[in-house]
Order: sequence, then structure tokens, then C-alpha cells
Amino acid sequence: MSKPRLQVSADVSTIKSQLR
Repeated sequence: MSKPRLQVSADVSTIKSQLR
């Protein structure tokens, strides 16, 4: 679990877009 917060943020943004 050594992923940068920026990467996680981008992933969350993508997931949110897909949910919409």
C-alpha cells in the first residue's frame, strides 16, 4: 500500500465518474 495520494485521488475521481 505505497500508492501516492495523488494516484488514489485520480482513481477515486474515475470511479465517481463511472458511478455517475
